[in-house]
Amino acid sequence: MSNAAPSPLTALSPLDGRYHGKVAGLREHFSEHGLIRNRVKVEVEWLKALAAEPALAEIAPFSAATVAELDAVVANFSTDDGEAVKAIEATTNHDVKAMEYWLKKRLGHNAEVMKVSEFIHFACTSEDINNTSHALMLAEGRDRVLLPALDAVIARFRELAHALADLPMLSRTHGQPASPTTLGKEMANIAARLMRARAAIAGVAMCAKFNGAVGNYNAHLSACPDVDWEANAREFIEGDLGLSWNPYTTQIEPHDWIGEYCDALAAVNVIVLDFCRDAWGYISLGYLRQRAVAGEVGSSTMPHKVNPIDFENAEGNLGVANALLRHFAEKLPVSRWQRDLTDSTVLRNLGVALAHALIAWQSLGRGLGKIEANPARLAADLDGALRRAERALEEGADMLDIGAESTRPGAAPVPEELELERIVHVVERLHELKVPLSVDTLKPAVMRAALDAGADMINDILGFRAPGAVEAVAGGQAGLCVMHMQGEPRTMQAAPQYGDVVAEVSAFLEDRAAALEAAGVDRERIVLDPGFGFGKTVEHNCAMLRELRRFGAGGLPVLAGLSRKSMLGAITGRPVEQRVSASVAAALIAVQRGAAIVRVHDVAATRDALAVWQAVS
Repeated sequence: MSNAAPSPLTALSPLDGRYHGKVAGLREHFSEHGLIRNRVKVEVEWLKALAAEPALAEIAPFSAATVAELDAVVANFSTDDGEAVKAIEATTNHDVKAMEYWLKKRLGHNAEVMKVSEFIHFACTSEDINNTSHALMLAEGRDRVLLPALDAVIARFRELAHALADLPMLSRTHGQPASPTTLGKEMANIAARLMRARAAIAGVAMCAKFNGAVGNYNAHLSACPDVDWEANAREFIEGDLGLSWNPYTTQIEPHDWIGEYCDALAAVNVIVLDFCRDAWGYISLGYLRQRAVAGEVGSSTMPHKVNPIDFENAEGNLGVANALLRHFAEKLPVSRWQRDLTDSTVLRNLGVALAHALIAWQSLGRGLGKIEANPARLAADLDGALRRAERALEEGADMLDIGAESTRPGAAPVPEELELERIVHVVERLHELKVPLSVDTLKPAVMRAALDAGADMINDILGFRAPGAVEAVAGGQAGLCVMHMQGEPRTMQAAPQYGDVVAEVSAFLEDRAAALEAAGVDRERIVLDPGFGFGKTVEHNCAMLRELRRFGAGGLPVLAGLSRKSMLGAITGRPVEQRVSASVAAALIAVQRGAAIVRVHDVAATRDALAVWQAVS
């Protein structure tokens, strides 16, 4: 076994073993052969550039025949040529010098080149050759392999987004059933994220330097002081190699751009990972089915199963890829003083990280090609949401409160069209239960649509401050809940500050109620919500709960929403799923202190506690 010829079966790395065929496209660019080929290209282009430099009298322009031969050396660089370079390296113990010696030997018959053969590698440090070679390798790998592979994945997501655009699906927030979305919209979300991330990858400038031993053109100026070496280097990097010139370096190009590129690739991988885990969950729920492929075995002991192995394979390879990419991004820009060699072995592993990412994207593509929606299962869960609403009513809820946009701390806003898509269907379905419905939204268009669909109350965390909000709700008889929030959901808990939280929140609520009345809203339609947890600290929330009656001093009813809030977690030290007792206690205190309405998750427990309190009070 130890003497066996290298093969996929005996390879140490799975990239050259099990995944040998899947990464063939990258092997051309990131193998040892690919590195040597690019080194040869850089040396050849540098020799041609020197010959074309008018200020260098020592080397005349090459004939067309010699230029063609030099180009052919690069274009036809073979595996045998690479082996010849490695054979020389066995003696020199220096990879770049070995390539220089090979090139001189390869062109030994060409009198023009031999006459100026000492200009091969002229004024260069090995890093001049290596940094340009790695930049060429990364540019080739990106443009010829990675971006086309990513484009294929994005195209499949877009295809699914259109095909499944009208298929409703019960969304899940915090792992629990929430408002409906569509399966197509969830696919469109991923496509949009990937397109943005792709632009970041494509936008990274592949930088290189060619300025000698410590970045100052010392050898160049000593030998040929009359040449504008800075302009020459720029033209060589940008014009001859097609890279971006970095004029400010030490002996090494600082690799900042490689770190940027690795981070951009890792960002794509995070998006892909996010979807792979979601897809795994959707398959587990039965929302998605996987088509069996003829001849494939789903399980060695349970042949009826079709396991989500493509998404699992992708997830595993993404983890390996990002572990390496994050290390590269942190390590490569760091070099002691004007240079150390710690970057050398790291750079040789760039292709390893890219290969694991490529395998993951290919696995994702296979998985996407197998999945199909299960409309019956999706519909069953939507009906289940209706049953959960019925159960809340059976437990004693007087009103159902629903929303299609998360307003928890740190939440990002939802586009208006998506919120409309989510909410209208739910309102129409729940309206069949003949129970009052409250809709949480801050967008005037959604307010109007919800009211048209049958909503009985609009609850606005902005207090109807958005342009057009008051006008959207002024007509009709629907209830209007005016809530206070300092800031906006994404940043409201960053550092909320008040002089007197109760006085300031009361003044805000009174002002917004007056604005509604001025627009023609009857006073009996208005409910006030001080907004527990919306831009308040635990101390602020406790102060408001203690003095809750002050918010209703003007005669308007007060709504308190304390159920499972983070303030209760801060007080009790319990996670959200263990806050039932604290939530019931908070609701009871709120009612004792004047709340006319309490918004709760645990209806039965809260009703029981209130019933006991009311019986003895």
